[in-house]
Amino acid sequence: TGATSNLDVVNLGEQLSVKVVVLPAYSQSEVRLLANGQAIEPQVRLRAASEAKSYYYQVPVAQAEMKLKVEGLHLNQYQLTVAETIGGRVEGVPSGKVTHGDTVSLVAKPADGMTFVRWWDGNTLNPYPYAVTDDLTIRAYFMGESWLVDNESVEKEEVRVFSPATGGLWLELPVPQDVRLWDSRGRLLLHRFEVGSVRLAVPAGVYLLQCGTTQSAMKVVVH
Repeated sequence: TGATSNLDVVNLGEQLSVKVVVLPAYSQSEVRLLANGQAIEPQVRLRAASEAKSYYYQVPVAQAEMKLKVEGLHLNQYQLTVAETIGGRVEGVPSGKVTHGDTVSLVAKPADGMTFVRWWDGNTLNPYPYAVTDDLTIRAYFMGESWLVDNESVEKEEVRVFSPATGGLWLELPVPQDVRLWDSRGRLLLHRFEVGSVRLAVPAGVYLLQCGTTQSAMKVVVH
């Protein structure tokens, strides 16, 4: 139901220690503990790194039977926004708040001459059924097969990418990191962990390359 609690057995006239933990999916809730219909103020409130919240209560036991009730629980509500997108648009994003766990069907619509490549999280499904668990900025990436990029020597935050006359794609990676490569149709061709000098044996064409999990993808052309 969104919260868990622990209860002890105590004698009449003593204090009952109660701990209520609000689960992360309900972390926006402002809960109240009622003892026989009377609101009890928490002695301590704590929030964990997981977004779970804990409340600690001391409840006076004035009757032989005590009925405890937690009120105010509701699933979190999140806001979805669409980042500025070049080469197409995103449809299916609700205008209002979305409830935790709800699934939205995101659709990437490429402009004329463009091809959908991937979503912000690397997924290439289109439509994309996405289960919402937090506030989110949605971005779709598009590419035109006729785009040309001067990538004979592309350097991006210490990552060097170049396409030599002998063909293929060469990377210079100073630290170990994930490497992902998509073709112009958005198909993931490669995903592996690399470091140092790396040659990717791919035919001539337009690709989207991502090095590391925090780097934005870059367009590269293999001649």
